[in-house]
Amino acid sequence: MCDDCPICLDPMGTSLPFCKLPCSHIFHECCLSKLRAVGVSQTCPMCRAPLPPCPHDLFDEALEYYADIEAQVAGGDASWDQLTLTQQLQMDLAINLWQTAADSGLKEAAYNLALMFRLGRGVAQCNIMAVNWYEIAARQGHANAQNNLGFMFNHGRGVAQDEVAAARWYRLAAEQGLTDAQYNIGVMSRQGRGTAQSNSEALRWYTLAAVGGSVDAREALRRMKSEQQQQTAARRMQPARTNLRRKMLSKQ
Repeated sequence: MCDDCPICLDPMGTSLPFCKLPCSHIFHECCLSKLRAVGVSQTCPMCRAPLPPCPHDLFDEALEYYADIEAQVAGGDASWDQLTLTQQLQMDLAINLWQTAADSGLKEAAYNLALMFRLGRGVAQCNIMAVNWYEIAARQGHANAQNNLGFMFNHGRGVAQDEVAAARWYRLAAEQGLTDAQYNIGVMSRQGRGTAQSNSEALRWYTLAAVGGSVDAREALRRMKSEQQQQTAARRMQPARTNLRRKMLSKQ
């Protein structure tokens, strides 16, 4: 990958999604979108090869095909396990469109592909492929992909179990405000799995998740409060127990 975007001349870092054209030249996705929007020549600024269709347009077209099949399944006119030939061809088209959009750097398309492989919708169920697409989307900052990738590492689905990696991805998603991820990193912090054990960190993440509406986080906070009350009561009882023990020993 080149160091700078040839259009804006800013570094090709991880903060902005990038797009690799069929001609192999790479640009920031937003830069190409601006070129399309102002109606300039629809060709690569470097070699003048024709630009591929806009990734967002491909994504939306695929979503329409998928939504149609999903509605048929919900209505009892189709089954994900036994699609008709026509339905399968429609899903093949959706998958191909999403893959083209993902190859152009659209993280939402990569995330949807991961879901399709994770659930086995229109494609053979494959956790390894799901992890591959989750990671592509996660590295571009997709919060749900980061959280789901954390789950795959945490439980060893499609990848070797790695609690450190799980905690890292959970935390990245949690820092973006994703409630489920906030609860997940709270659990890891409470149990000391993949990260240092810290009740204060667990309390912080549980609280954020609870504010976001997580029922599980609220229950976790209730349990932590109950445990703290029991520990406080036990500490208060300790001096009385010590004095009683001393009195009993003095009478012997």
